[in-house]
Amino acid sequence: MSSAVALLGQDVDFTCIVNDLGSHMVAFVKADSPPRLLSFDEKVFRRRNKYELKPRIGDLHNEWVLTIKNVQESDRGNYSCQINTEPITLSTGELDVKASVFHGPVLHLTKVSRKHMSEYLCVASNGIPPDESWTVKLLVTFPPLVQAQSETVQASVGSMARMVCTTEAWPRPEMGWEKDGEPVYESNNVAMTHTVSGQYHSVHILEIRNVQSSHFGVYRCVAKNDNGIHHSQVTLNQISHNHFTNSNLIPEELRAIQVDSASFPSLLLITIIYFVYHGF
Repeated sequence: MSSAVALLGQDVDFTCIVNDLGSHMVAFVKADSPPRLLSFDEKVFRRRNKYELKPRIGDLHNEWVLTIKNVQESDRGNYSCQINTEPITLSTGELDVKASVFHGPVLHLTKVSRKHMSEYLCVASNGIPPDESWTVKLLVTFPPLVQAQSETVQASVGSMARMVCTTEAWPRPEMGWEKDGEPVYESNNVAMTHTVSGQYHSVHILEIRNVQSSHFGVYRCVAKNDNGIHHSQVTLNQISHNHFTNSNLIPEELRAIQVDSASFPSLLLITIIYFVYHGF
């Protein structure tokens, strides 16, 4: 899923290409604390006047398009398209919001934050072409902010486990994983990958194949740059295929999502649908 740039008041689309979906379902989620579920399956989950979902479009009927209407500064951030596979499949894109045109020889920015980090185009015109223009790139340095996609991941012996952290930082941070306070290194069964979206956002994945008893424990995703250090914690717990407790019946990706009180019946319905599709 590609990143997008929009001016204030515009509509913007995020397109997710999904092949061989089978019985799985597609969700759009906005990165927040906690994450915000925007759509699930073929329904918009919240603020239907703000978001529009067009599922299964295109010549191959494999495109899912989320439209964000009347873009505002608060819409800036990272959005992900997620498939409820095991482990979850996701693709992330960033929405950057550009301010309106300012007239005058000087542009003043107050209370500068990471959200102002962008390229600014200065155009000089006297009505006689060609216009003269140049670009100024604003870089805002700040310490890392790390957030685990899920604070608890459950897996059975012999299965695959995936732990995901999102990071915002500039300059780009040095990243690492730790287990019980010790560094984690790549091996035949352990892989570490990352993707970058936007100027200061990245997604870091620790994947363990053929999980063994020694893999269960507490992991930390650690980010460090010249401005500071930050980490987020993920606990990998052991489960059995044949036994479920009340605490793990609700999928973590649904328990972590912020919902409006009026939307609670919809969340219950989504949870029921999830179990039907997974054969629980």
